[in-house]
Amino acid sequence: MRSWPSRPARPRGPRPKRGVSTVAGALFFIIIAMTIITGLLLWSMDTQRRMNDLDARRLSQNIVITDVSFPDTGVVNITVRNEGPEPVLLVAVWIIDKTDNTHTRIDLEEAYPPDGVVVNTGDTESFTVDYDWTSGHTYVVKVITHLGRAFVRVASP
Repeated sequence: MRSWPSRPARPRGPRPKRGVSTVAGALFFIIIAMTIITGLLLWSMDTQRRMNDLDARRLSQNIVITDVSFPDTGVVNITVRNEGPEPVLLVAVWIIDKTDNTHTRIDLEEAYPPDGVVVNTGDTESFTVDYDWTSGHTYVVKVITHLGRAFVRVASP
């Protein structure tokens, strides 16, 4: 009969600490992952809240273009009324010649420094822009606010 080699005797005392570094590493990874996920979640919630606030402010703007006139050659007079709850800063005017299909942007911040045209709540403001218009053409006038809202009126000289 053949005898098998016997096992070496187990040392007495506490067992060796195998796998502790693996468990510690996994816990450390989970803590880092949870921190990153929590940070991203809080950042996205804050960004969403700010975007909702901006959208609410943008939608509350209510400018009415009450009149567009062409008093002299090369001049367009625009009258607007603010029917919204807060002052509105007008930063640009787009004039689109529907007859020739040409587009012109007039920067009100350059024409009326330093900020453009401010229309307070309930007020009516008139301002002029330089534009070479042609009699008999149809124009679309768009007034753009600092939050990106566009208000439109069609006019002809």
